[in-house]
Amino acid sequence: MAVKAKAEITISRIIDIDKVTRYYLLQSSTATAPSKPTANPPGGNWKTTEPSYTSGSTNTLYFVDLTVMTNGSFSYSAVSKSSSYEAAKEAWNKANNAQNTANDAAKTATNYLKGSEDGLVVGNMTDEILGSNVLINPDSVNIRDGDTILARYSEKKIELGLNSADAVIEMCGGVGLITSQVVEESEFSTGITKALSIESDYIKMDKARTIELDTNTLYGTNADNEEEQSSSYITLNSGKASSGLHDSTFIMGGLISGGDLGAFIHGNIGELDGAVLTTRVDGINKSTDITISHSSTDAIVDYDGMTIESCDVVRFQSNINNEYCIGVGVGGGGVNRGIHDTWEDHWMLYCDANDMYFQAPKTSKIKPYYRAGDSIQLYYQGAGFVTSDGKCVVFTLPINKPIDASNVVASSVSGFIGRSNGKYTHGSTSSTYVKPASYEAAINGNAVRVSMNFKNNTNVTNNAAIGVTWSGKITFS
Repeated sequence: MAVKAKAEITISRIIDIDKVTRYYLLQSSTATAPSKPTANPPGGNWKTTEPSYTSGSTNTLYFVDLTVMTNGSFSYSAVSKSSSYEAAKEAWNKANNAQNTANDAAKTATNYLKGSEDGLVVGNMTDEILGSNVLINPDSVNIRDGDTILARYSEKKIELGLNSADAVIEMCGGVGLITSQVVEESEFSTGITKALSIESDYIKMDKARTIELDTNTLYGTNADNEEEQSSSYITLNSGKASSGLHDSTFIMGGLISGGDLGAFIHGNIGELDGAVLTTRVDGINKSTDITISHSSTDAIVDYDGMTIESCDVVRFQSNINNEYCIGVGVGGGGVNRGIHDTWEDHWMLYCDANDMYFQAPKTSKIKPYYRAGDSIQLYYQGAGFVTSDGKCVVFTLPINKPIDASNVVASSVSGFIGRSNGKYTHGSTSSTYVKPASYEAAINGNAVRVSMNFKNNTNVTNNAAIGVTWSGKITFS
């Protein structure tokens, strides 16, 4: 028997990476980022040598990797920025900025700061002659003109006007001055001397806990009538009362002692009484007081708020026409209380023994609410709905004033016209009112819900919307 043999040989080619080459492109940072090359090698300015960073350069370095396969095919990676080049650029910028800052600081120190045996001098050292400057030493801060000290500030002492006995300290734009003054011999001094003067009409320092300004010393006595004496005063006082509790008081006022005329503002803040501020004007046998009070925990004051006590209504008057004014308060006899139009001579808003009323200048009085016993005759046009097989029409009446009552009754004046789905209902027409067999009504907040009950349901679809025209009356109880 013959023996046969068979063999197979498979030849294959494996494609592998032949080489990888990195290319670099350096260009302006403001230029558009380069696209991925398409040729091998890439054209343009792509280089295989990585450029080093040049100080001060603002360019951007891009790179791309070319991969060539053993079969001759190739591909490029995505174009990327060189992180090492960007880091070098950032480091140079920081170093350059730091150098510039140091240069500026050195220039400032040279131009405006100088050390001396007396301390540190702050001033314009570029001037030929040193002008205004500040000398700082361990003991004080000195304001100077050249070497002349004008003012000195130390730990426990402030010295102003050191360069001259005639120096003037001006305060508040010239409203107040502190100067030195020559004092002639008087009951307060034994010879000519210099004193500090605070310019003012009169200032009196009385006690450690009190400051008093009183014009009575200068203008108090009337030579023609010794009994007529006037004064104005301001008193500030704080400390402890005889009870041992702390209190604080201020008073500003004026008076003519012989004429029973005076005016003052008085404030008292005490641990016992709380805080009370009073403004008072006194006349002959009359006075007006405005008092604002807030009590403390143990205060004897039993009211927190403002009280105005006057012999008549309190007036608010126009500064354009003095005849136009409004009075607020209690009228003569204490019956009417409210706001009074003094021009028209009638009350605008007031309370009597029973009710409160509004009253316009030319109309009768109007109550700002409805209460039990009040009736309103209404003409209403609006929307409602039908129910109970179309024999009941329900709608809501908005009421324009608060209701101070528990119940309400509705009744017809002319009656009702209804229209639904393009037809007049319940026997009504465009000019014919019908009256329901009965009403039901209820108060709902600031509104009244009205239900009208009919014996027919002509042209009505049950539970449908309906247009309502109603002439009727409601009475509260």
